[in-house]
Amino acid sequence: MKKENTVTKTELNKLVNEVLNNSSFLRAKNVYCTHYFWLKDHNKYKAIFADTIESFGQKIREQSEAFILDNKNKQKI
Repeated sequence: MKKENTVTKTELNKLVNEVLNNSSFLRAKNVYCTHYFWLKDHNKYKAIFADTIESFGQKIREQSEAFILDNKNKQKI
């Protein structure tokens, strides 16, 4: 696999931590949420919502990896 198509654990963990630091728990709705990626590119990404911290963390990790890869591919161009 080419280097630009991979994400290191360090890159991923750094972004996941940044996203988690910019996340909220909405007590009224009893959900975790972040608009981190939506604010970066609202045409490509949606806000993330989840009922449990585990599913929220998984969604953030998946979106973080996609976000990093997208940015690597943009830099190539």
